[in-house]
Amino acid sequence: MACLLFQACHKVCRCPFLPRFSHSEENLSDQTEADLEHGYSSAFGRSYATKRHAFSPVQIQMILKEHNRLRAMEPAANMQELVWDENLAFIALDWASRCTAGHRSLWQRRRISSYHVIGENIWWSNEYNIRADLGSVIRDFYREKWYYSYESNSCATNKVCGHYLQVVWGDTCAVGCAAAYCPFIHQGRGIRSGNMIVCNYGPGYFY
Repeated sequence: MACLLFQACHKVCRCPFLPRFSHSEENLSDQTEADLEHGYSSAFGRSYATKRHAFSPVQIQMILKEHNRLRAMEPAANMQELVWDENLAFIALDWASRCTAGHRSLWQRRRISSYHVIGENIWWSNEYNIRADLGSVIRDFYREKWYYSYESNSCATNKVCGHYLQVVWGDTCAVGCAAAYCPFIHQGRGIRSGNMIVCNYGPGYFY
């Protein structure tokens, strides 16, 4: 299998209004029951997480390495090598902290950064250790490849392919991820607890 050479990401747009944050875990477990029920104020909205986790340099390299390894396997002539964007990671941290299983709206993803649009992949598990192999999370996104047909440019019936398409979207040149532990995750069919990992991509494939 041929490994394509990456094109360099010469310019990564930044979000000047977003603060930087340290690569650490913030324990929010001392919140009151009212805090957990109604949320507390985060940068863009209400947060319901009891722990928020900004990834360490080692974890960041793991995320980048796995993304770029998988992207190199794709037959795209314009494939960019992903670099880490702390502003995208901050946006991911904010969304993970909201403990919502769904994505930001396309309107929000067009306006929240200086990229014309950001992509967003969300992963969660009630068993996953945030400090475990982050490469497996990226591979879970990529496994949707088996449901996608390039011939028809479509996904198999009742399957999801958007996470895979975002991982391998050729124009994307930056990624930022973060995690949070949620005592409950808002879903259409119920509420459950677990760890949520959000990755944002710029510029993004939107779906």
